[in-house]
Amino acid sequence: MILDARRFLYSEHCDLSPGLYPLVFGINVMAMAVFSRLNIRLLAGRAGHA
Repeated sequence: MILDARRFLYSEHCDLSPGLYPLVFGINVMAMAVFSRLNIRLLAGRAGHA
């Protein structure tokens, strides 16, 4: 159900065609993974500075 709502949000709010939705969704997932890994590395460097 959440994925259906996302599809509606991208298509209605961002004026995205249904054919581009899988591409945008995949880019979003990849960006979240990359920034999550970056966050882990940045926080590991600050572990003793709290």
